[in-house]
Amino acid sequence: MQQLNINNILDRIKKIYNLNTDTQLNELMKLKKHTIATWRFRNTIDFITLYNFCNENNLNINYILSGEGEPFLESIDKLKLRIKELEEELKKTNSIQKKDNTEIAILENEISILRNKLAFAEELILKLAKNIP
Repeated sequence: MQQLNINNILDRIKKIYNLNTDTQLNELMKLKKHTIATWRFRNTIDFITLYNFCNENNLNINYILSGEGEPFLESIDKLKLRIKELEEELKKTNSIQKKDNTEIAILENEISILRNKLAFAEELILKLAKNIP
């Protein structure tokens, strides 16, 4: 089994995010100040932290470990297309919601008018009932 080169792993992540320093990588990965330096010095890495970082950022763990394949699980073009699809769906949903809100307001107004008519009719019936011997 081939031993992993931790420097290569960390440098791949830096390259993807166009980072110049290990400090920037520490910040990106939300690690303590000297964690990357320690990993480099010991040629070890917290694989759970690395896996979680890759998972949260849509990174291909196989690429990060070996350099083979694509850096991201989905291509940038696919992600942009998906974002566009979701934005269109959101617009449709907002449009439907606005239409529903308008229809609700119309119905509430009609109910109010009918309640007023009912109250008037009940009053009229009571007045008429008082006049009947």
